[in-house]
Amino acid sequence: MSKRVRFLWQSPWGYPESLLIAFGFIFIGFALELALGGNSFQAIVFPLNIIAGAVFIVAAILVYFLIRKGKGIKFLTSVPASIGAIAALSFLVVVMGLTSQVPMEGRDWVSRLGLNRMTSSLPFLLINTYLLFVLALVIIHKMIPLKWKNWGFICSHLGLWITVFAAGLG
Repeated sequence: MSKRVRFLWQSPWGYPESLLIAFGFIFIGFALELALGGNSFQAIVFPLNIIAGAVFIVAAILVYFLIRKGKGIKFLTSVPASIGAIAALSFLVVVMGLTSQVPMEGRDWVSRLGLNRMTSSLPFLLINTYLLFVLALVIIHKMIPLKWKNWGFICSHLGLWITVFAAGLG
């Protein structure tokens, strides 16, 4: 009996593709930080944070309802997509814990990559947005159709989503 070999990027996607996508966002964020010289992004302040939050929520709902039968949405609402996003965010949190989070005026590689201001750097912004998007799609997916047995799942994931969302836009 021969075991069937599944190649990378062959449907259905799993953990390898999920990790490549999530860490790809981090790589793109660091590349943008380098290209922009480490002066890429400032914190979103009121009222722009409220507007950005509302646009994000509406966009997630629209994306889900417009293409919910697609393979992309099926992947984004799967466990591997969630694990990949959580692993990538955890990686950045560990990097944040290991580097000093103080503003530097120097042009060293730490400041050029945004490692000294991790919560406002592009890699953190991209992976945080990806995690929120995946989490929002999972919540919407479990809410349709609304069943009593799903309330624990919905409430716990919605609480996590609100926490990460408020921390990112606060």
